[in-house]
Amino acid sequence: MLVSSKSAFYALGLAVVLVVAGASSASAQSVPGSAGAKKASKCQQVISKANGKFLSARLKRIAACSNAVLSCVQTADDAAKCLAKANGKCQKQLGVADDGSTFGDDLEAAIRKACDPLPVADLLDPTVLGFANAEPFCGDLGVAPLATAADVAHCLRLAHARTSDETFGVEVPRAGELLVQGGLGLAGIGDVPLVSGCGDCAALPPNGKPVAACAAAVNKAGAAFVASTRTTLDKCSAAFVKCAQEKPGDAGCLTKAAATCRKVPIALAKARTKLQGAVQKKCAGALAFDTLEQPSGINLGALTCACQQVGVEPVLGVDDYAVCLARQHECALAALVPTVVPGLDALLAAQGIAVSDLLCEPATATAALVLRNPGARIFKPPFGGITKYMKNVFPASLKTTKSPLATRGARPRVGAPFSGKCAPGPGKHCTFRLPISKRPALAASTTGSTSAGVRAVEPPALIVAVRRSDGEFVNDYFELPLGDTSVDGEVELDVEYADDLASCEFELALSVKEDGEVASYTAIPQQPHVPPTNESCGLAKPIDANPYFEVLDVTAADSTDVVSPSCTAGGFTRDVWYSFTPSMNGTLAVSTVGSTYDTLIAVFDRCGGTELACANATDQDALQVPVTAGVPYFIEIRNTGNLIPPTATLQLSVVFVPGVVGSPPTISQLVLGAPVVDSPNCNLGVLGTAFPMTFTYADPAGNVKEGMIAPLALEHFEPSQREEVGIYTGPPVVTGNGFNGTVSFGVCAVFNSDTVVSFKVSLVTFGGVSNQLVGALPKPPGAR
Repeated sequence: MLVSSKSAFYALGLAVVLVVAGASSASAQSVPGSAGAKKASKCQQVISKANGKFLSARLKRIAACSNAVLSCVQTADDAAKCLAKANGKCQKQLGVADDGSTFGDDLEAAIRKACDPLPVADLLDPTVLGFANAEPFCGDLGVAPLATAADVAHCLRLAHARTSDETFGVEVPRAGELLVQGGLGLAGIGDVPLVSGCGDCAALPPNGKPVAACAAAVNKAGAAFVASTRTTLDKCSAAFVKCAQEKPGDAGCLTKAAATCRKVPIALAKARTKLQGAVQKKCAGALAFDTLEQPSGINLGALTCACQQVGVEPVLGVDDYAVCLARQHECALAALVPTVVPGLDALLAAQGIAVSDLLCEPATATAALVLRNPGARIFKPPFGGITKYMKNVFPASLKTTKSPLATRGARPRVGAPFSGKCAPGPGKHCTFRLPISKRPALAASTTGSTSAGVRAVEPPALIVAVRRSDGEFVNDYFELPLGDTSVDGEVELDVEYADDLASCEFELALSVKEDGEVASYTAIPQQPHVPPTNESCGLAKPIDANPYFEVLDVTAADSTDVVSPSCTAGGFTRDVWYSFTPSMNGTLAVSTVGSTYDTLIAVFDRCGGTELACANATDQDALQVPVTAGVPYFIEIRNTGNLIPPTATLQLSVVFVPGVVGSPPTISQLVLGAPVVDSPNCNLGVLGTAFPMTFTYADPAGNVKEGMIAPLALEHFEPSQREEVGIYTGPPVVTGNGFNGTVSFGVCAVFNSDTVVSFKVSLVTFGGVSNQLVGALPKPPGAR
C-alpha cells in the first residue's frame, strides 16, 4: 500500500529483513516429463482457457448494463421508466461489487479443480509454472502471499476483471457514468474509468438511435476481438508449456510450438481488420464523429490519454478510434501474459521470440498499425522526458538515457508497495515503501576485472522509470544506489511529481540492476487527477438540462474562492461551481448523494452575493430552494470538514420543478434486507456493514422520481446510545410512477462495541419531509 507524504523528502531507509526465503511448499518439484509435470501442463491450459472465458463473459455483462442505460438516455421518451428496467438488468449482470458473481466463482472452481492436485512447488516454482513471479502483481490486487491454487485463482479473477473494466472504458468512455445511472453506485462499477459526466443525459439527441447502435456494435466487436486474440495467444502459451513440462529438450516440439506462436500476429491482423470494419459500419457514414465525441454521445473526446498511451494520437475520426481500440485491447492482453503464464517470456526468449513480437508491438515500429483503413493517419507522439512526470526522486541521480530493458526471464526483485495509496498531483510528494528481494543464488555474475585479476562486481541499483501501457518508456530514468542485496530488504522512496504533471495515465516502473542483469519491472499505476474547469464562481458550469446528472473527479479541484458558507463544519477544499437560470418560478433541488467524500452544498444569488440555502447535515447532502424565473443562481459544492480523502468523486443530481411543489409524501412498509458484512460499498476507514432497505411511498404530487428525492436514515446504536446519520451505499432506486411505488437504498454502519442498531427512515421530496418509520436489527456475526 502507498501513503501520501506532505512533508519534506524522506531519507532512504534500507531495512534488513532477517528472514531467509525458503521454499513455498514442502512438496517436491516434479521432474519435467513426469506425471506430475503433465498435470502442471494441464493446470496451465485450464488457467488460460478459464480466464479467457471469464474475460469475454464479463465484457458482455458490462455491455448489457451500459447499453441498456445508453439506450434509455438516447432513445426513450420515458427515460425514468426505461431506466427502472435498465437498473434491473444492471443488478442482474453486475450487482455484486468486486465481481462476486457466479461466473467468477466458476472460474476459480475450474482452476482449483485442475491445479489443486499439483504440489504447490510446481505451481509456484519458476522452473515449472512460476506463479511466484506473479506475486508482486497479485499483491497489488490484495492477494498475497500466493500459497495455494485458490490464491492464484482469485488473483487471476481480479486481474481479468480489472482488464475487462479498463478495456470497456476505452470502447465507451461514458460507460462509468452509465453504470452508475444503472444503479450500481460508484463502489460497484469496478475499474471502469470515470470521466466527466454527460450533463444532458435526459435530453434526446437527434442521433440517439445511431449512437446507441454504434456503442452496441463496438462492444460486440471488441469482445470478439478479445476472445479471438486471447484464443490464439493461449494456444501459443499452451504449446510452449507442454514442451517444457511434457517433452523437455524435444526440438521438434519446440519447432511446432514456435510455429503456433507465429500464427498469433496473423490472426491478430485478421481480428484487427474485422474490428475496424465493424466500427466503420455502425459508427461512420451519416453519424458525425463530433456526435460520438460529445459527452452526450459516447464521449470519445475523453480518449486522448488512453489512445496516446498506445501510440495513437490524435483521434480525429472513426478510423483513429478503431485503431486505438484494437491497439489498446491487444496491449491489455499482452500486459496479462506475465500473470497468466509467468514462464512464457523465458520460454519464448529461448526461441528468439518476445511477447511484443506477437502482439502490442512498440509503437515506434508501425507494423502493428499498417492495417489501418486507407486515408487514416499514423501519429507517434513523443512520450517525452521523465521530468514531465517526476521532478525529483530522492535520493537518486537522473540518468540521461532510456531505461534498460529487463533481461528476458529474470524474475522481479522489487515487490508490490506497502503503505497507503498515493494519488499523484502537480508538485506533490508521494512516499513508497518497497520490498527488495535478495539476489538469487544462481544469478551471481561478474563484469570487468581488476589489475589483480579479481573480477569486479557492478554495484546494485534501483531503477525508477515511467512508462505507458504499451511498454514505451520515457527518456531518462532515476537510479538509486542500493546497499547489501544479499538479504531481503526494504527501501523507502520519496517521489516529487512535476509542477505541470502530464495529465495522461502512466505508471512508475521499478527494477533492480545488478551485475549486468536487469530484473523484470514492477509497476505502480499512476493516474494524475485533472483539475475541473469550474473551480471558481466566475467559471461556473451552466446547467442546461432537467434533470441534470454528472459524475466528476474533483480530487484536484482547488478552492480559489473565499466564500465561507454558513453551514461549514471546518476547513474546505475541492470547490466546484454550477449555475442555473430557470425559465419560470419553481423549486431547485440539488443532491450529492452517492459522492465519495463529505460534501457541502450552498446556493447564492450571484458570485459574491447573498447565500440562499446551505446544506451540510450528512456526508452527502440534499437541499431545495425556491427560485424565480430569469434569475441566475450559483451552486457551490465543497469537501467540508477535516477529513480530506486522497481521492474524491462528485455524484451530482440537480432537478428543477416548476410551479407548485405539492405536499409531503407518506411512506410505509419498511423492509430491512440481509446485512452485507465488510461491504466494499462501506469503506469507512475499515469496511463497514451495508444495510439494504426498501419502503413503499404514496405521494399525491407525484414527486418521487429518480434524482428528485433523498431518503434519510438516522442510526441509533445500543447500548452506547450513539446516533449518526447513515452514509449511503449508492444512489437510491425508485420504482413506480412518482405517485406510488417503492424506494430502495442502503446505509453503512460500524458497530464498535454496540450490539443493536435501529433506523429512523424518512423521505425528502419537493413537498417536504415524510413521516418516519422505525426498524432495528442485531449486530450481524463478523461485523466490525
